[in-house]
Amino acid sequence: MNENIKKFLDDYMKNADPQYAVMLTGQWGCGKTFFINHWLENLKTVENDREEVIYLKPIYVSLYGLSSLAEVKTEIDRKINPFYYSKTAKMLKTAAKFASKIVFKTDLTVDENREIKASASGSLDIMSLFESDSEEVKGTRFIVFDDIERTFIPMNILLGFINFFVERCKFHVLIIGDESKLKGDNLKIYSDFKEKTVGRQFEIVPDVDAALDSYIEDYGLDKFIRKEREYIIRCFRATTYNNLRLLRQCLYDFNEVLREFPEKEIRENEVIFHCLLFSFIAVYAEYNNTENHDTIANWDRVFLEYNASFKKDENNICCKLEKKYKDISEGNIYPATFYTFVNGVVNFLSKGCSIKGTIEALFPTKRINHTIQSKFDSFIYLPDDEFNKRYDEVEKDLLYGKIQDGNQIGVAIGYLGYFDVMQVHRLRVETLNRIKELLGTRLSLINDMKELLKFKTSFFYGYRYVSMSADNELPTKAMVEDFHNAIEQRLASLCDERQTILRNLTDENVGMLSELEDESYPDHSRPYSLVPVFEKENAAMLFDEICRLSNKGRYEFRNFLEIHYKLRTSVDYWEQYFKPDAAVLEPLLDMLKEISSSKDGVEGLSYRDLIKTLDNVINRCYGRK
Repeated sequence: MNENIKKFLDDYMKNADPQYAVMLTGQWGCGKTFFINHWLENLKTVENDREEVIYLKPIYVSLYGLSSLAEVKTEIDRKINPFYYSKTAKMLKTAAKFASKIVFKTDLTVDENREIKASASGSLDIMSLFESDSEEVKGTRFIVFDDIERTFIPMNILLGFINFFVERCKFHVLIIGDESKLKGDNLKIYSDFKEKTVGRQFEIVPDVDAALDSYIEDYGLDKFIRKEREYIIRCFRATTYNNLRLLRQCLYDFNEVLREFPEKEIRENEVIFHCLLFSFIAVYAEYNNTENHDTIANWDRVFLEYNASFKKDENNICCKLEKKYKDISEGNIYPATFYTFVNGVVNFLSKGCSIKGTIEALFPTKRINHTIQSKFDSFIYLPDDEFNKRYDEVEKDLLYGKIQDGNQIGVAIGYLGYFDVMQVHRLRVETLNRIKELLGTRLSLINDMKELLKFKTSFFYGYRYVSMSADNELPTKAMVEDFHNAIEQRLASLCDERQTILRNLTDENVGMLSELEDESYPDHSRPYSLVPVFEKENAAMLFDEICRLSNKGRYEFRNFLEIHYKLRTSVDYWEQYFKPDAAVLEPLLDMLKEISSSKDGVEGLSYRDLIKTLDNVINRCYGRK
């Protein structure tokens, strides 16, 4: 079906003055942006080297998070800027012809030979340029407005702006968004606009084949995943959710799981990894689906209760999920809802636990006594010589660094302490001291916040697996508490992704601050949108970073503030989360006010607008509005 849309767009571009816009709809994550970017790559545009002509190229604008037409125009200006299109010499000659429509950030200069020279960038008065029928403006009059449902611009103002391109500029206009997210007045205004201006509308069908090929190329996915291409498509379609972004993240994480295994091990146990892949895709889909999230998150309890019932209730969610994935599971040695797989993937998603040990325990050559749990869970039934043998193996593997997985390290330490408490096997002082050294060394090797949080979660989850069973205080308790404090101190010294950007703020990365808002914080406890931004920042250093930004960069930073603090939304709980930010933002505001008095022109405006936004942010931090 998407091929038909491509063909239509090709024909649409041949119409010199279409006088109508085209709408692409579809649910979030279905691949709308991916589709249009792929089509744009193959769109033939006129190339010419005439110095007196500006050749327009297709313009793509994401409206996500934008709150004013000024921001939209700034984005368009960045794309249409003659510096963006031409070599400097050519641009200057062209720019001279449009001098009445150009605003330069610095003055043009003329040398003694009457040659124009300039080292600064400039921007055209793009609206009058687009309306012009001048022979000096050629090229492709095509503009894309994406994420129409995720903008803060009033819908009537935005749609009036888009209509300007349709009716007065002879542009080919493509609007992309999920109509189902528009509500109330926005929906009514949009419906009226669509009836008048949108000539054709298409719904994008997720192109799993093309998307998967792109993921494989972009991420360099393991050859096992490449070989399973057709199987992945079948599994993904079985989920019925059609969220390509989710599939991308799922395959990326599965690829990381594969990296923990030698290629030979994957090849020898291909049947197991084949089953795990399906379970990974299914669990990812259901875990991120509101309807089934709680069931999947509590699979260890819910499935056991369901499985224990004599008569299976067909209305039970577990039963429905088994039926949903039954056809694809046919022929597999483990179904997608296999208890061990689902629990492993859920713990991977929610606690950061590695599933390596879980999978290895299923390998035919390692199915017996591989994980530490499998060695000791039934220790009371073992003869002393067998128990001592296993104890010595675990102790030796732990002390010599053969156990690397955080979860298994935690389980090992927990069991050694537990056996001491239960007077089954004494934990020697020298062993305890060497474990302390081991944990210190392990901690020193982790320099990434995400990795450290993942290790912390999996380690303590493993340790508590054992320690909760002991009636008395474990001899390892004080050591583990010290280790926990050491981790917290280390975490305080490491930067999350947003802090890294703030401390190295540039025009190129400032936009990434807004993109992080919906992403999960490294500890998976909440999204970045609910984590204070500036609590750990230095106001003076942040001030220096902001001053180094261009005018556009400062507006993008301001846009991030509006999005993060939801300045256009009424909220009652902000003080609970963001009051710590005020201590940094207040001195920052004073510094910006002081420097803004010496700034004029567009630069001065960028400072004044940022100051207004910061003032509103500080009020919100204190819960004043």
